[in-house]
Amino acid sequence: MFKFRLGLSAAFLTVLVVGCGTENPVPAKVRGVVRYNGKPLHGGNVIFHSSDKGSYNATIAQDGSGSYEAVDLPTGELQVSVVTEFLNPNPKGGSAKFAKAASKIDAEYAAGMTKMKAAAGAPVSSAELAARYTKIPDKYGNKDTSGLVVTLERGKNEFDFDLKD
Repeated sequence: MFKFRLGLSAAFLTVLVVGCGTENPVPAKVRGVVRYNGKPLHGGNVIFHSSDKGSYNATIAQDGSGSYEAVDLPTGELQVSVVTEFLNPNPKGGSAKFAKAASKIDAEYAAGMTKMKAAAGAPVSSAELAARYTKIPDKYGNKDTSGLVVTLERGKNEFDFDLKD
């Protein structure tokens, strides 16, 4: 009987330590609307940059609502960038300017999104992209120049971004 109680106690202690000792490192959810000069964006990405946990992407809905949503983000302060240039149907000039201003992660992500869209049969014609593309100032494509910062707390968070010239 003593061995049974000892074994049961050890099992209970193991479950308690393992079950309660680990904290979810990315417990935040965020959603909101991205507007440029008062109008919702029709596409693009909102990228949340943690100083020590990487970057987290949210796609801006292409239905004209400007809404975005992301889950499993870390809590705390995050810098934010917004990119739309990968939707540009005529990337000459603006694309080169954007690539210089954007951080490496933003440029790689934009290139990857374009490839994924093509592979998935998503809109890639000039007309389809033009309908979703809104040129925003280059500063918003770089976390260091966007001026956008959020502080996420555990659970649900809402942040709208009103971008201006």
